[in-house]
Amino acid sequence: MPKEQMMTLAALRKRMQLTQSEVAQRIGVTRETIMRWEKDSSDMPAKYMFVFADLYKYPLNGIFFGDSIAFSDSLK
Repeated sequence: MPKEQMMTLAALRKRMQLTQSEVAQRIGVTRETIMRWEKDSSDMPAKYMFVFADLYKYPLNGIFFGDSIAFSDSLK
């Protein structure tokens, strides 16, 4: 099975054509929290990892764990 491309939270949000405010409202946090997590998701509670994977319809490993091939690596 081919590996999914590694995607950032911001890239996935834009792919879904959502604003930070819309995502924040959907998952019950502030826009500032979304901004912070898009820059660095290391302090995000684990439950939100599953929420983002479901919201963005993208594998959890492809978002948070670097288990996938990064886009820049696939161009080499």
